[in-house]
Amino acid sequence: MFWAFPLIPAAAFYLTELVFLPKRRMLRTAACALAAAGIILLMPLNPGVRYHLALPDNVYKVHGAIPVICDVIHEDFEASEQYRYWKERAEGVDLNTKKGARTYVLTLPRCVFPSELEFQVRQYDPGVTLTFNRNMRLFYEGNTSTGIQYTSKSAAYRRRKRILDVCRGKTEGVTIEDFQAAMKKTRTRYLIVNPAQADPSFLKTAGCRLVSETAGYCIYSYGITKEG
Repeated sequence: MFWAFPLIPAAAFYLTELVFLPKRRMLRTAACALAAAGIILLMPLNPGVRYHLALPDNVYKVHGAIPVICDVIHEDFEASEQYRYWKERAEGVDLNTKKGARTYVLTLPRCVFPSELEFQVRQYDPGVTLTFNRNMRLFYEGNTSTGIQYTSKSAAYRRRKRILDVCRGKTEGVTIEDFQAAMKKTRTRYLIVNPAQADPSFLKTAGCRLVSETAGYCIYSYGITKEG
């Protein structure tokens, strides 16, 4: 890493020299704009500056698929027997107690979203709970920096990893039984998957139901019993 430290002052020095090389103010302004554009477009950030520069086209300032998908999930879940059952038991409970809080959480659909949607879903819809917490999802994506304390030996992580592997079409090392056990143990109700990645035959065999294909994603439910 030591070789990288001089790059910051060196880049600042030479970019400044480049900008002030032209004699005319207009040319200097153009050089400054070109240098800034080059830095923005070429800087190797993850998931990439280009993704962050794409402005959302809805009033919620999130990925356009998120409001559509959340509406479908809520409509489907609130028409289920599971929702009615837990909704009745959550009425009047004390949310300041562990039992009351856990009961209330069961009235909310628990979901697994693709990585490009999940972190914005946390901000957009508090009525959706997520199977992965932030650090566990970052660990799955390869982030092992300070503060990410999960390991591949964690039973909670391994269960969730099986679910996300299936969502991404990595079904070689996952049996139907292991996937079903992970879904039941984590109480996961909905999977939002990229149709180009997921294996629909595996999901169907495992008992998942295709709720909708919308906004470029497929929404599957698991263990949901419809009323009537």
